[in-house]
Amino acid sequence: MKEMIFEKFLGDTREYEEELIFPKELCMEFIQECRLHKVAILGIEGYLFLPDKCVKPVIDEVADFSDLSSLGRKQYVDESVYSAEEFLKHMLKNGVSDGYSFVLD
Repeated sequence: MKEMIFEKFLGDTREYEEELIFPKELCMEFIQECRLHKVAILGIEGYLFLPDKCVKPVIDEVADFSDLSSLGRKQYVDESVYSAEEFLKHMLKNGVSDGYSFVLD
């Protein structure tokens, strides 16, 4: 299921060291796909888009939701997706990243 979600967005992403970086405009839609397909989000990392399609990690825009994995599966998915949405809402208002990568479970 994770692969199917990533594949839906492939044409719109950038790659960085085997990470797919989603433009910030698509991140909420990606999170909604995770909710729809009941896929948990373990973490998010922010990146800047530099000239010549280069990207640079933003070390201050990282979220780790792996501690939620001890919950039951449904609660784990619900809580991780909710936490990802809240993190992203905050970052879209206050962050500097142009895009984000996601680690799914």
